[in-house]
Amino acid sequence: MDNNFNLDQAELLSLHQLAIAQYWSHKNEQKTENAEICNTECPHLWKMTQGVTLYNWQQQCIDKYNGSGIVKVVTGAGKTMFALAAVEKMQNSHPDLKVLIVVPTIVLMNQWYDVICKHSNLPSSAIGRLGGGFANSLSDCSILIGVCNSVASSAASIGSKYAGNLFFIADECHMYTGEVMRKVFGIRRKYVLGLSATPDSGNDAVVPEVITEALGDIFYTLNYDDAVKAGFLPEFEICHIGLPLDVQETTAYDKLSREITDLRNELLDRFPDAPHGGDLTGWAAMMLKKNTLEDNSSSVCGQYIAKVAERKDLIYHAKNREKAVIRFLKERMLKKGDTQVIMFHERIQEVMRLYRLLLNEGIAAVPEHSELSDSLRTNSIELFRQGIAKVIVSGKALIQGFDAPAADCGISTAASGSPTQAIQSIGRILRKNGDDQTGLILRFYMCGTTDENIYRKMNFSTITGAKRNRYFLWDPSDEKMDIFAREQPAPPQLPKPENGIIWNNVKPGELLDFDADGEDFQIDRANNFFKKNGRKKLFAVNQQNLLEILQPFRNKMRNSYIRQTSSGRIFLLQECGENWRWLYCGKLSGQLAFEEAAAAASKSSVESEIEEFQIKQFRGQVIIQQKKFVNNRKLSIRPPLDEEIFSGLKRISDKVSCEIKEIFIVGKTNVFCRISNQQHHICTLSNQWDQ
Repeated sequence: MDNNFNLDQAELLSLHQLAIAQYWSHKNEQKTENAEICNTECPHLWKMTQGVTLYNWQQQCIDKYNGSGIVKVVTGAGKTMFALAAVEKMQNSHPDLKVLIVVPTIVLMNQWYDVICKHSNLPSSAIGRLGGGFANSLSDCSILIGVCNSVASSAASIGSKYAGNLFFIADECHMYTGEVMRKVFGIRRKYVLGLSATPDSGNDAVVPEVITEALGDIFYTLNYDDAVKAGFLPEFEICHIGLPLDVQETTAYDKLSREITDLRNELLDRFPDAPHGGDLTGWAAMMLKKNTLEDNSSSVCGQYIAKVAERKDLIYHAKNREKAVIRFLKERMLKKGDTQVIMFHERIQEVMRLYRLLLNEGIAAVPEHSELSDSLRTNSIELFRQGIAKVIVSGKALIQGFDAPAADCGISTAASGSPTQAIQSIGRILRKNGDDQTGLILRFYMCGTTDENIYRKMNFSTITGAKRNRYFLWDPSDEKMDIFAREQPAPPQLPKPENGIIWNNVKPGELLDFDADGEDFQIDRANNFFKKNGRKKLFAVNQQNLLEILQPFRNKMRNSYIRQTSSGRIFLLQECGENWRWLYCGKLSGQLAFEEAAAAASKSSVESEIEEFQIKQFRGQVIIQQKKFVNNRKLSIRPPLDEEIFSGLKRISDKVSCEIKEIFIVGKTNVFCRISNQQHHICTLSNQWDQ
């Protein structure tokens, strides 16, 4: 369909008249609001959850929260209201509290602002925003909600001025892994809280150590099944609808697939080190960018990239996909007039194409994506929230942090193959809105195409429960066929188990697509392998030849997570474009065993208190500081005890030729470090370290 949005003369006049009406009504509202703001003062004690009865899990979190840590709760269960309850608790004990709420998107910033205005006793003048055209600061408000990139640019001034009474909240904290975004963690604060709405979706939902080090460990989790059983979320059903390509599309798809296979084989013949089981498209693009290929090889890379893109476009533009969307929406609106639908697509041009399609069919729809102006995005969301628009067509931005209480249906028209995005798009509509509400999620995919690949990466039943997933085949071009007439017993594909791979043909360095079982562990800067059990760190005591196995792949460890499966094989999780693959590294002779540092240091001190410290630069000096918050703060070891430790560290560093960044103290006096999974005694303190 043509993406034509040109207006005729009558439409231009209507648009101008509507713009005047909106401007004048907004101007009058603004006068009233400004008059009210001038006459209100910030109350001594904040009330942040007015009109809200906290769920049991929220109250349990309030009781558990001790000034630091991360809450990991599924989208829609009320993590925002929990955070506001925590703010109320802290402010009532500390009247001078300042609050900094960091969010990843402008949409989330405005959402937090609206919620605080609605449920708190604070005047709007006490609530500031930073980013998206707003430039407030903590000096002129009590609560500042800032987009992460904007906050990062002023992090130093915020931390130095308000460190003693600042409550720092990081929303969607699992996203803050980039260097720029992590600058916010340098802000000094008294209290800290991380919020993550990403559920445990298997391989790609791990909260990185850099985040837990900055915010504290996860102290509360809530998954979909528990949230539904407890009544925090509505019951929901995910219907996976397989659609056929038409005859012409099938012929074109098969032809493109043969061409892609031939080009792929030619590339692998020319470049044996290219990724056999991973993202060859990304590799080819990288090689073209380097501009070091011979002409023939460059041509093959270019052709391969172009054919893959052409096949993806063919799938996106499949005629039955559009027919399915229109038929389903019209039939649902006839049966349920008050329905509100969120539609997801990963490409902005496709969002606008679908939006144009819905307008032509007379469906009250609005678009929302990052290439629209802030005012247009805000208006789209408000029109949808008010029920004026029945459908909102969204890009990726809406997947992360959008609150739509009235939405009862979600449609993934052509969503990403990323399991995380798939789960987060499901969570967008799961908002409790009445006792009888049931959420319906549709996932359209084209049968027999690469659309089915996500089912090889992810078993939806293990995330949301088997009873909530149903699978259908539907031909929307057959006007007599009902969408739910041809139910299937299982998904089109299932994740491939480890025992389904012929391992004799697999070499270290190959990227594999299968369902890796087992357990994740990590490696630190001193080559120690460890995993966490709650707040305790357990170290590997039988690393075998693991360092040797991993050495060729250290440059590929963009995060520090490693997985050993039940067979003893070692893998690294790799992001390949929009997909995830397991990088095979090698096999150990047996399973790794882990125990606490004190147990390896001295069997007699197993029950002794273990405290971890990090050696870091602070204001031009090297200090030894607690790794975890204790009583809402981190203390440093003072002279002369730090001098004793530094002296011992120099002796160890000279011996092992390794910079030591972490130490631990057992029983207040015995100082140890670990290097390459070996314990080294640094010194015995002349006096006990005492907080």
